Amino acid sequence: MNLDIDKYSAIVVVGGDGSFHEVMNGMMARSDKKRLPMAFIGNGSGDDTNKAVGVFDLEKALDYIVKG
Repeated sequence: MNLDIDKYSAIVVVGGDGSFHEVMNGMMARSDKKRLPMAFIGNGSGDDTNKAVGVFDLEKALDYIVKG
């Protein structure tokens, strides 16, 4: 999928670690090299990515997103 990312200021991924990595890999593979900040709301079975950065609940994840 080719998304016109100039229309957006960030990408928020909701899902598990695999979802986060899939979106990140997709952005890194863009031929135009354009990037957006990414945020992550864990909703998977393990949520190792969230644990690694110290986010253990939805409210904390939303606080990080809102504060940029």
